Amino acid sequence: MHIQNAVCPSCGTSFIVDQKLWDVGTVKLWCVGCGKQFLPPGSAKSLSVEQAINAAVPIKIWERG
Repeated sequence: MHIQNAVCPSCGTSFIVDQKLWDVGTVKLWCVGCGKQFLPPGSAKSLSVEQAINAAVPIKIWERG
């Protein structure tokens, strides 16, 4: 498992994220410190969600409300 260090742009909390999720780039990260959601800055956006989780069916991402 490869990891990426994420830093919340709102509160500065640092936490780790799976590298594959980071590489999707269109899935919002949820800050463990303040609860804000944000897209991973500088993501390569090189993977689809299906590729990241090795799924053979389409995946729908539901945003936290």
